[in-house]
Amino acid sequence: MASVNKAAIGVGAVVAAVIVAYNYDDVKEMGDMSQQIYLRLYGESIYEYHALTGEWPSKVDDLAKTSLPVKYPHWWKAQLDIEADVIVWPKDLKPDPKENAHAILCYHNKGLDAEMGRMWVCWGDLRTECITPEDLQKNLNKQNKVEKSADGKLIGVWQKRNDAREIWTVRTDGTVRWYYQGVPAIGIADSIVTYTYRADPTKSPAHLDLIHHGVMGTSCFIYEVTEDELRIGNRPDGFGPKDMYYNRVRGEPAWKQK
Repeated sequence: MASVNKAAIGVGAVVAAVIVAYNYDDVKEMGDMSQQIYLRLYGESIYEYHALTGEWPSKVDDLAKTSLPVKYPHWWKAQLDIEADVIVWPKDLKPDPKENAHAILCYHNKGLDAEMGRMWVCWGDLRTECITPEDLQKNLNKQNKVEKSADGKLIGVWQKRNDAREIWTVRTDGTVRWYYQGVPAIGIADSIVTYTYRADPTKSPAHLDLIHHGVMGTSCFIYEVTEDELRIGNRPDGFGPKDMYYNRVRGEPAWKQK
């Protein structure tokens, strides 16, 4: 009897595992489908705005003039405001979507899929596809070379005001090098990370996006450059007491002068 009970329990466990796996795949498939639908709605609204105005949209409020709020009423603006979904705002599109298959219109930036390295994107021809973070970055870099909103005031070397060991080097090629001097005596090595960035000084306040390699997505900031001082705040929170301040380095960084 005991062996029969054990066998029954074993069979039950297998059946339960199969049901869970089946339901997980079902839920995952539904999530994938909904993500594709929402991204395609963003893409369609970009073309709709162009058809209405003759211009390509450049901000979230532009999309409010399309049918997007009606088709996706509860979440669309919230998702964009927190940048769970990101619109690239390309400017060099053709009116016919079929001619824009090379361009990414928007992508899903946060959530379990992104953390697992599955980045859903909507291409210019309104195709949706799941690609790797590396492929996403590669394609965004290509688009940035075609149309890159830059700010010459950002270019240069910046040292954190309250921690002289932290150095940012903003380059003209669209990359940022972050360097933090370690303390070898206690086993802390130097840290160096390279990011891709997008800067848009036409926004008020100016926007700065740091695009991480890997699955971390894009970090979104606002910034202000006043002569040799750089102030960085979080987006969409705005400037506040947690802002970071950097001073432009014209010679050797302070810690190298010691």
